[in-house]
Amino acid sequence: MGRRTPKYIVSSVAALGGLLFGYDTGIMSLILQMERFNEYFEHPGPLAAGIIVSSLTIGCFVGSLLSGPLADACSRKRTIMLGALVCTVGAGVQFGSINRAMLVGGRFTSGVAIGLMSSVVPMYQSEAAA
Repeated sequence: MGRRTPKYIVSSVAALGGLLFGYDTGIMSLILQMERFNEYFEHPGPLAAGIIVSSLTIGCFVGSLLSGPLADACSRKRTIMLGALVCTVGAGVQFGSINRAMLVGGRFTSGVAIGLMSSVVPMYQSEAAA
């Protein structure tokens, strides 16, 4: 079992990238209900709330289109590391948002990262398991 432990650790850590999509999507429904959020962002209506929520998914679409060529060009491992960096930047932008556009931009950026990792992580895990 000692020889297999690193593979389990690598796979487990890489799989955490999949957690980002569910967490980032689900947490927005709670945040949109917070009174402080609504006061700060001037009570976004249904259209604005929809744009805020869907910007992550649109970013995921863009990231998934970029993931194949990027993984071929610079390796799956580096693509995952780049995705983690981009996701951190997107989360920072969301955290520091001072207006709706900045929040949407941060969510889009995080979505691009999640799209990158969602496509590449399963391939990386299968290669690490071999």
